Amino acid sequence: MKTLVITGAQGQLGQCFRHVLAGNTKFKVHYSTKLDCDLSQLEATTKHLQALQPDIVINCAAYTQVDAAEANPQQAANVNVLGVENLVQVAEKLGFSIVHFSTDYVFDGKQTTPYDETAPTRALSVYGQTKLNGETALFKATTPHCCIRSSWVFSPFGKNFVKTIRHKLLHQEALQVVNDQYARPTYGIDLAQKVVQLLQNNSLMTHPLYHFANSGETSWFGLAQHIATKLGSEAPITAIPTSSLKNTAPRPKYSVLATERIEKIGNFSQRVWEAALDDCLKLLDETH
Repeated sequence: MKTLVITGAQGQLGQCFRHVLAGNTKFKVHYSTKLDCDLSQLEATTKHLQALQPDIVINCAAYTQVDAAEANPQQAANVNVLGVENLVQVAEKLGFSIVHFSTDYVFDGKQTTPYDETAPTRALSVYGQTKLNGETALFKATTPHCCIRSSWVFSPFGKNFVKTIRHKLLHQEALQVVNDQYARPTYGIDLAQKVVQLLQNNSLMTHPLYHFANSGETSWFGLAQHIATKLGSEAPITAIPTSSLKNTAPRPKYSVLATERIEKIGNFSQRVWEAALDDCLKLLDETH
């Protein structure tokens, strides 16, 4: 039986893996929080992973505060770059494989057609650049590894757009939501499920880089509208341009990911984001 270690286990994606792996008998699983394993600390990380002897580390640890990263570039780099460099160093020593996650924010959003894995990268923000530098660090590994980029991740766990909008709509708050950024939303539970399946059949390491997102593209406004419809909320939602938000960090206007590579490896088709979002809302109704 292979041993998995999930780092960043308290984060959104880490909790998605915990949900998906509950009752899984194919793997022995350890969940490591930042308190257990701060990846920016090489010695502590080495000690922690040496004790657990993983076959595979699924790295869900990430600094994801896009605007805050502009003021705290070192903090973002410590997690998104140094953390990956350290993980690679320990993997080379102990011989485990690494599954790592990145973002659509490595792109500048200037394309008008979906980005595949070979598309040129150009991050617009500190966050995007640290995630891109983390990818570069990972690809230097000689131990088996892969990186999966996703976009607009939502789930019943942690902080995310879907949970925030749902909460506001349930309280009948009027919303203003941007309608000029487009991508494919990603249900974290779908992503975790697929990673686990592809690890079980040993096909995930076929390529070093994948894109993963549910099918169908939309705007943040479109996403909010769907949530309102499902909740039967009549709270007003106004479409606004990104420029009126005064965000610290720039966002790509179009970051639709092409996901054919991972679909081919896994022999599956991505389900539409609306169906995934409906599942997420149902889970939230049951647990909140």
